[in-house]
Amino acid sequence: MSSFNIFGPATKKDIRVGYVDPDRGYVQNVSILEANRYAALNPGTVFILYNRDKTRYLTINEVNALTPDVLEVDGNVCEGIQGLKPNERPPFTTPFGSGGTGGGTGTTGGGTGTTGGATGTTGGTGGGTDAQLTGSGAYDDGCRGRLYLSGGGGVGAVGSPIFGRDGSLLAVRVLAGGFGYRYEPKAKLIDTCKRGSGAVIRTVIGELPPTVEYFDQIEDFEVYDFTPDGTELSGYGNRFGPNGEDLGQWDPNLFATLAQDPIGAEIQRYQEFLRQGINPFWHTRKENPLSVTFRDKTSRVLHKVTDKGYRERRRKAGVTDDFGWSDWMNKYAVSPVPESNAPGSDYAGRVATMEWEEDFPYTGEYVFRGMADNIGKLYLDNELLIQTGQFGGLNAKNVQPKNTVRKTVQEGVHRIKVDLFNVPIKEKIRPKKALGGRVPVKFDVYGQGNKSTQLITYVFTSEDGKDSFTFRPGKTRGSKYSYSRTENVLPNTNYRVKAATSGGRDSGEYEYPITYEDLHPSNQPNTGRGARGGIRVENNGKRIELKDGKGDDAN
Repeated sequence: MSSFNIFGPATKKDIRVGYVDPDRGYVQNVSILEANRYAALNPGTVFILYNRDKTRYLTINEVNALTPDVLEVDGNVCEGIQGLKPNERPPFTTPFGSGGTGGGTGTTGGGTGTTGGATGTTGGTGGGTDAQLTGSGAYDDGCRGRLYLSGGGGVGAVGSPIFGRDGSLLAVRVLAGGFGYRYEPKAKLIDTCKRGSGAVIRTVIGELPPTVEYFDQIEDFEVYDFTPDGTELSGYGNRFGPNGEDLGQWDPNLFATLAQDPIGAEIQRYQEFLRQGINPFWHTRKENPLSVTFRDKTSRVLHKVTDKGYRERRRKAGVTDDFGWSDWMNKYAVSPVPESNAPGSDYAGRVATMEWEEDFPYTGEYVFRGMADNIGKLYLDNELLIQTGQFGGLNAKNVQPKNTVRKTVQEGVHRIKVDLFNVPIKEKIRPKKALGGRVPVKFDVYGQGNKSTQLITYVFTSEDGKDSFTFRPGKTRGSKYSYSRTENVLPNTNYRVKAATSGGRDSGEYEYPITYEDLHPSNQPNTGRGARGGIRVENNGKRIELKDGKGDDAN
């Protein structure tokens, strides 16, 4: 339970400040905790500390550094009403002179004064004595003309009155315009000696043009204190492991601390970045792209390519000139397909799109340069920066990119896209003239197995029956065989192929006579026209019919 002791010493939680809100105007009686909460949402807020001594304008860091001593007033303490006690001179009395003795006459002497300070003297002749209404002592020369401004919803305006020789108010010089005034404040001029009066003052709220405030100094970095009423924070809770085990209290200082100057730390990181000399800090071979789209497929695979194979092929062909990529191109070039000697393996005539995301560490001017074989386009956040077709040429190993662009890039992650197009090389193919309307075709025949399976004959016959040729087996070596043969065939014609094996090396056609033992005489082979008796061969020589006991015919 909280308690309050009206006679106790002042504490830090008793300090109250104010600030000027653009909507609410001058807000007063704000505690330090409330000031920190407001400053966190409105960086750069100026807070106002006011007492009978003076008005101070503070940053949130200065507010957090206040101590209870600011509540004590050093001067301007009220001393009570004077002039009520016997023999006590009231303030600002008017002295006068008494008549002299010994023939002298006394005159009351006085001077003139203006609001803001006047002096008076008492003189006499012929031995006159000084006198005053009551009390004793000289005249108080501390008279001042004071200007009081009140109301208007603001605070901090200060003015200095200017008086003429006749004691009239000529003007008021504004020393400070103050903050937060929403309407004209009231102005009142008071003569502390109560001699001047009657001045009428009209106040006007002026307008100032918009200004820009820069917070680029170390002391401009605001450190907020959300400790309630000057007590310690209750903590941030506990940390837990992946299995739910309690790892103890979570201390943010384990991950971040303000013990080091944040602006100095940022400068140090930038100096280290420059010291590393990373040039370039990004290139196409630095990391795998987010996507590579080519030939209706999307992947993240890129291949590092050079012109080494191209130069080697030219050397073997007897070309001696130095034609190829530059060293810069060989250092950074990538391709969606690997290097290959096969014609058409580059899939020319299609666009390959490669995309990366890169974190630019600082806002500033960056230099972009590029080369491509054949045509390349470089985009930053879908904005075209470079279109190039330069890759090298004759004696161009030391050639650097000519396409260079300087662009200011804001700090953060940006998308880089490269489009690559390889121009196809078109050749007109002239086929060889066909011989007699035929075209030569080379056949390669190979196989393996035992001798019986190697003796295979292939018969090729066109569908229309106008052409036919045969491949007969040649010599074999062991269990394998192969041979080549070129035939002139009819173009745009389908051929049927039949393969037959002889089953042995000495294959051919033979006739074998059949001798029948103890054959009935009536079953002798048929002879003569219309013969019914004897052996009869039917079904293309595949069936033999003999005479049985039923009837007189062979069946």
